[in-house]
Amino acid sequence: MDKNRSYWVTTRADYFLRASCAYVVFVFFAATALGEIVETTATVSATSQELMDGEPASVTASSDELLPDASNLPLTASAELTSTDLDGELIAMGLSFSDFDDPTRLDQPNPEEFAIEAACYSDDAGVSYFVESVATETRVVRFGADELDFATSPTQEVQSSVFLSGAIVVWTAAEVADLSAMDGVVAISVTLDDDEVLLETSVTIRGDADGSIATDTSGAIVATAVSVAELVAFGLDETSAAALASIESSGTLILLILGAQEHTYTYTVEQDLEYTLSATLSATLSNAPGGTGMAAALGRPFSNIAAFVETGLVGTTGDSVESAINKAIAQQDIPNPEIDGDGSGVSASPSLCGAMGLEALGLLVPAGLISRRRRGRCPGRRA
Repeated sequence: MDKNRSYWVTTRADYFLRASCAYVVFVFFAATALGEIVETTATVSATSQELMDGEPASVTASSDELLPDASNLPLTASAELTSTDLDGELIAMGLSFSDFDDPTRLDQPNPEEFAIEAACYSDDAGVSYFVESVATETRVVRFGADELDFATSPTQEVQSSVFLSGAIVVWTAAEVADLSAMDGVVAISVTLDDDEVLLETSVTIRGDADGSIATDTSGAIVATAVSVAELVAFGLDETSAAALASIESSGTLILLILGAQEHTYTYTVEQDLEYTLSATLSATLSNAPGGTGMAAALGRPFSNIAAFVETGLVGTTGDSVESAINKAIAQQDIPNPEIDGDGSGVSASPSLCGAMGLEALGLLVPAGLISRRRRGRCPGRRA
């Protein structure tokens, strides 16, 4: 698997390299100054739940939590569950993965601090799946007189950013009439001191009893629909293209690309006070029984769905579909409302401070994940 990590940094860092990977980056920065991370915690979880006629049946789940000395990095949670018929044939499946890696190991162009992936499908009229992947990182941060000019004002406003990218795939067979059980939410949130929402943005997928599917975005996130023909341009093989085109014409096929994008938010700080910043990535998917599927990745490219795709999307080559979607993610433009006004443009090349990730984890901990009074410096600005 291509290990592209995502991370928080205390610099705006403009934009990160758009190589062959999806990522989520949480950024908080203050002027061209220093800051301090007092404490860092993280958790990951993954759940796959089988539903029989809508009622909970078999379930598998796992979770992991960062130890105080960070000796158990990387954190990984995974849950895979399958359903078979009386002849042992595979009829449904749920997959969920959640990862958190050491954000100080940033010697790659696209560090992946934490990332999630989830997928489910069913070909049986009585079986469906609920899958959920969640990753959360919490930091206690503090700004002193060396960080910000509190002499001019007792409070300072700090501007922060979220960088993200990923993909969502939804499909149904032609004969599926009732999609009311289909429900999906891919979301990112950042909170301050557990109660103030600094940023909340999501993509939702809702099925209806009439067989229709609605997709919607909330907040700043940008999700772009792509066609099978566009995936061919990204290297999708002819056999897979024909299979997907057949699904697209007779049933439903939705391909949403979350191209690399930046979204900003602000919060107010006072000198030497501690603030708790929490960022949560989540993907919660429920497919309908009888020939439907959903898959989502955020914080990394798809890396676990090749076999899943071949089983759920009969006639496709899983590796080819996975690769084409990942290339579509990597080559999407980077929307930035600050630069373009409408959020549709592409930024300039990234600065080395963020592009190579050499000073990540808030730049406050350049040499260790769990640290007291460690500081780092990189260009930034106040809002």
